Parts: sequence; structure tokens; C-alpha cells
Amino acid sequence: MHRIRSAFTLIELVVAITVGAILLLNARALMNQLAEAAHRLRLHTATAEEAAAREQELRDLLANAEVGVPGSQPFVGTGDSATFSSWCQSPAGWLERCSVVLSVDSVVAPPGFTRRSLVVHVGQKQDVVMTRPARSARLRYLNSAGDGGQWYSQWTAGIRAPLAIGVLMDRDTTFVRVGGVP
Repeated sequence: MHRIRSAFTLIELVVAITVGAILLLNARALMNQLAEAAHRLRLHTATAEEAAAREQELRDLLANAEVGVPGSQPFVGTGDSATFSSWCQSPAGWLERCSVVLSVDSVVAPPGFTRRSLVVHVGQKQDVVMTRPARSARLRYLNSAGDGGQWYSQWTAGIRAPLAIGVLMDRDTTFVRVGGVP
């Protein structure tokens, strides 16, 4: 005659509890990894949104550039800076004429290396770093779009602004149109 078992042995219970504990620990580690990945994604999204907002601010400043009009300053540019008048958003919500300086400045980037970045200074506002730091950076000015474009490293004061500014950062170039659509 065989007896039918109706309970687990102590060893079976210990093994089951150990396997369950290992599964719970692995699940917790997986949840921690997912939480860290979600946090990194939120930081990356916030950084990308901030960069897009800075680029839009730069595009707006250049789209609203004003040259050759009484009260405006001439557009002057070198490889390291450009100065011009533009229409800027006031704290009250309307546009006001403002003086703009775009400059390629040295910034300290971690871990202690000096890099170059495009910085914008608008009127009395605090300087805003517009681009990620790069090893090299410079500005170029488009005079003519025909035949592949006629680009200059300097733009002298005159009655007109360049068609666009090229911001060359390492191997990346951003082109920003100057002035509104004709």
C-alpha cells in the first residue's frame, strides 16, 4: 500500500521560498533599471526641448533683424561675433527694438576642457549659451545664394544684412536665415 502525501517537505518549502526570493530580487532590479531609463529619457527630452527653444530664439532674433532703418545699428560680423538690431519679445509681451550680439565664446565644459559655444546677448538680458560646447566654432555670412552660395568670414557695416548666417561647430553646421521672407 502506498500512502498519498498531503504536505510539502521542509526542503521543498526552502527551495520554493529561495526561488521566489530570487525572482522578486530580479524583478526589483529590473524595475530600478526601468525607472533609471525613464529618468534619463526625461532628462534627454528636457535637454532637447531646451536646445530647440534656444535655436528658435536665435532664428526669431535673426528673422526680425533690422538693418538700414533709422534707429537701427548696422549689421557687422566677424568669424567670432555679429552685432545687429532686432525686434525682441518684451516682458510685457510686445516686440521692442533691441541690440543683439552673437559671439563665439570660450566656455569651460566638463571635465575642465575649454570649448567654444555660440552665446547671444540681447540688450540688458543675461547672456544665453545657444549651442553645446564644441572644439571649434565660427560664423560665416551668406552674400549670394547663386552658384552654391557666396560665403564670407566677415560682414562689414552696410545698408543690408547677409542672407543667412552659418554657425560652424566642429563638423556640424546650422544655417539661419536673416530677415523675414521677402
